Amino acid sequence: MPISLEEAYDALADESLFSALIDSFGERLGARSYAGGWASNNSVEQIVAFKGFETDQVQQYLAGFAEIDPWTVAFLKRPVYGRFVDMLDYVDSDAYARSALYKRFFEPEGIDVFYAVAFMMLTDATQSGLTFHRGKKDGEFGPDAIAAVNEDAGDLARLFHLKVRMSQLLHKVTDWEKLLSRVNVELYLIDRSGRLVDCNETARLMLQQEQGLLVQAGRISATDPLTRAALERILGAAQKNRLEATDSFTVGSGGSARRLVVLPVESASGDLRLALIGESKKQLGAEVEPMLRAAYRLSPIEASIMIRLANGEGPKAISVSRSVSQETTKTQYRSAMRKMDCRTLTDAIIAVRRLPGAWS
Repeated sequence: MPISLEEAYDALADESLFSALIDSFGERLGARSYAGGWASNNSVEQIVAFKGFETDQVQQYLAGFAEIDPWTVAFLKRPVYGRFVDMLDYVDSDAYARSALYKRFFEPEGIDVFYAVAFMMLTDATQSGLTFHRGKKDGEFGPDAIAAVNEDAGDLARLFHLKVRMSQLLHKVTDWEKLLSRVNVELYLIDRSGRLVDCNETARLMLQQEQGLLVQAGRISATDPLTRAALERILGAAQKNRLEATDSFTVGSGGSARRLVVLPVESASGDLRLALIGESKKQLGAEVEPMLRAAYRLSPIEASIMIRLANGEGPKAISVSRSVSQETTKTQYRSAMRKMDCRTLTDAIIAVRRLPGAWS
């Protein structure tokens, strides 16, 4: 069934119309369920449409199984864009039946998902797609049905591209608004040039009192030469795309000093922004680890890394001190982010710093 451009745009504002259009592809394939979203770091990052699953099951998948989903892992390694592909061409039934996704999640939860047909496309800088499912007793997807829906694959690509793009924009806006409202220490948002984009009330008061930082010609600057040099270093790294996942610098003011943690934040248009977040006087210590593990079921290593990141240490320094690669450290903090149900590292660090009792 062809989807006109008008229908695709109408479906963005009408969830029932969007679901009906996706359902029509599922019906033609003989699917019992589907899930679609976008991927990053070699796994599904967010799901924006699904049928046949409960919301908590989707969250459980994202938190514990997205990184080891055999279909997604295989398809992202050898992607085919713009048409439906039978996942049996990538992962055979025996291998899937032995996978942790099936043995530890689908089977125990009574979710009948055994065969899959996937559709992938490029959405700006990310990969996105839909996967339709059949149960074990339903049998494999028919090649004729797959060929038939591939005739309208371009229409589906247009529809889902618009849906994913809008969802990504809304996520970015919501994330920043949540961040501003949840942080009670000074918080600034600047662009690569140092232009002040936004700040919370605490930061606004600090600027009015010129407590080490001020705004000149719309750009954030510092009254202290050492602070100015540190800020220029941060901005220089951002302009060259060499900013670490976390960084920090000290703000000097009249004999006192405080530290700001620097976190990369994407704007709604995809441009890099920098969040400068003030620290409480006390550093998070080892006593926070059991709180983190109890609250989010983090491993001891994951909890330790998140505490160090929240204290302003960068992945490079953490990796060197642990004698592991940066990629190992990144894999571990990404695992922690998923367990914490945080889409970005910024959100995860804020969650750690706002943990009840963390500063007592």
